Amino acid sequence: MTTRIIIKEQNYKDFYKDIFPMFQDHWNELGEKGGSTDFALDHHLMMHLNDTGMYKCFTVEYKGKYIGYCSWVLSNGIHSASDLYATTDAVYIVKEYRDSLLGAGIKLLKYSEKVLKEKYKVDIIQFSMNVNYDLSKLLNHMGYEISEVKYSKKLGE
Repeated sequence: MTTRIIIKEQNYKDFYKDIFPMFQDHWNELGEKGGSTDFALDHHLMMHLNDTGMYKCFTVEYKGKYIGYCSWVLSNGIHSASDLYATTDAVYIVKEYRDSLLGAGIKLLKYSEKVLKEKYKVDIIQFSMNVNYDLSKLLNHMGYEISEVKYSKKLGE
């Protein structure tokens, strides 16, 4: 019997308690270069975005446990109001499953892209990533092109 991964869209309210430790692991591994050094998830904002239909989450399960997730924020473009954008909030696969034959990462991204396009009628996906974990080879392979560069500067102290 072959064990398969299960990828599905989930309502944030229905799974966040189960996956919360993975949020912490994600932060501990990648951090936020140029931002806060403290993990302080804004659960209320995520719930608000979820309740307004602007926050879309997808999970990956293997052998009955979560091994990854991705989340997207939907919004119309400020400079192109007729376009619906999906912007990455987070993409994470547990380290031991990243280079496995399961292909969890690419399958998760392809599935979420398909749902965003077909179900939510998203026109453009904007994918940003932490510089501590470069996914550009994978994104190029999937047909993404570099469109802008983002710099951060921590202010204070």
